[in-house]
Amino acid sequence: MKTALSLKSVSFLVIMPLHEGLTHIQSQIKPRLLFGESFTLRKQICLNLDLKRVFFVQSVFYISTEMETQLPPHEGDELSVVDMHTGGEPLRVILSGYPEVKGDSVLAKRRYVREHLDHLRRALMYEPRGHYDMYGALIVDSELPEADLGVLFMHNEGYSTMCGHAVIALGRFAVDYKLVKEPQSLETQVNIHCPCGLVKAFVEYSGGRTGGVRFLSVPAFAFATDVTVTVEGFGDVTVDISYGGAFYAFVNAQRFGLDVTKSRTRDLVDAATAVTNAVKSQVKLHHPTSDDLAFLYGTILTDGNDDYSTDPTANVCVFAEAQVDRSPTGSGVTARVALQYHKGLIQLNQTRTFQSGATGSRFTGKAVEETKCGDFKAVVVEVAGRAFYSGVSRFVQEADDNLTHGFLLKNNHLTGESRLVRVNILHESCCFCCMLGTWRLTCSSMSLGRSSCSSIVRIALLISSFESFSLQMRALKIYMS
Repeated sequence: MKTALSLKSVSFLVIMPLHEGLTHIQSQIKPRLLFGESFTLRKQICLNLDLKRVFFVQSVFYISTEMETQLPPHEGDELSVVDMHTGGEPLRVILSGYPEVKGDSVLAKRRYVREHLDHLRRALMYEPRGHYDMYGALIVDSELPEADLGVLFMHNEGYSTMCGHAVIALGRFAVDYKLVKEPQSLETQVNIHCPCGLVKAFVEYSGGRTGGVRFLSVPAFAFATDVTVTVEGFGDVTVDISYGGAFYAFVNAQRFGLDVTKSRTRDLVDAATAVTNAVKSQVKLHHPTSDDLAFLYGTILTDGNDDYSTDPTANVCVFAEAQVDRSPTGSGVTARVALQYHKGLIQLNQTRTFQSGATGSRFTGKAVEETKCGDFKAVVVEVAGRAFYSGVSRFVQEADDNLTHGFLLKNNHLTGESRLVRVNILHESCCFCCMLGTWRLTCSSMSLGRSSCSSIVRIALLISSFESFSLQMRALKIYMS
């Protein structure tokens, strides 16, 4: 760590972009924390980090030697990250710890990390450093001269081609961490080269602080509408397939007796995963520019409110290996706007608000320009939202740690791995058998109509989740009483 001046009282420096929240915090020792503009020497201190950029220190902690937050002696590689979230969906931006990522294009780099560096993805996305639904971004060089940075997206299964929530976060990150030219008033443009193509982000900037971010998508288009697929456990289901930097299947959650804002996450995941598996096995996708983009990323369950309205419309995205997006899903909003425009439900520059069924967070989206993507009629979509910093972390991989490369617990969400009792839903009756068929419930015997079918499904799933038969019987007895 290099400093432009020597301060004996400084033993540990913490770098964070200028933000509110720490201005009144004081350390337990003297001298006190000096923050931001109140620190007259702030701009005289600089650090040289792995990003090969010069940073101004905007938060400086004075900590005595006995309070230093240094790791004890150890053997192993270290990885540094900045954690953010957009609408509740995490983004772990990797600062250091990766070796050189080889490849003459961002797509080639994506293939390289998948084939040669996937152990680092698992180390940062999986437990104990991450969790099942963690999401990450690795900044790389771009072959495009107009790009400010290239990026590779990663999650619990592998590597995505586009991520809107990450673009929103990275736009703010790029301005705060000086990856672009000096910020301009009102908005600063950041050109981010994603595996799907160049995405232009525009970052609000006022009073020395970054704010909301909007981005212009790659050409987005409806791939196919009203496609019938046979979904295990649900029969024939009609879906739409649309592209917004990644391909998604769209279906109204009511088709499964579910509500994207009220139903249990597990039920939504099981339904969406079943749809994803069906589309992957029954529909062949293709993209006009690259075979690397021709795969189904996930399924988005919606509230069915696709006609233009100033009221929010909600959805839940289940992508990769049954991973649940906490945000409204930036690339999903892009694909959904393209789908609505294709169907004539919205016009150019009509703004819609999209709400996450998981957290209630919101993005806005609108089609701003007609274009083409191969033979597909496409649109450029503008998506806007806000990202926030969560913290800064330094992780270590100790050489003798058997779990250093990460692990995931068996996920109850996964269809096929969950102890799921299959439920046959009929219009006026609903029955399920619990283990040996000892118990049988029917909608008719309980005077339940069609609207109660989803409740019976949830009860069946809940009871079937207990480990032992005795616990299942006790739960069923309580329910019947």
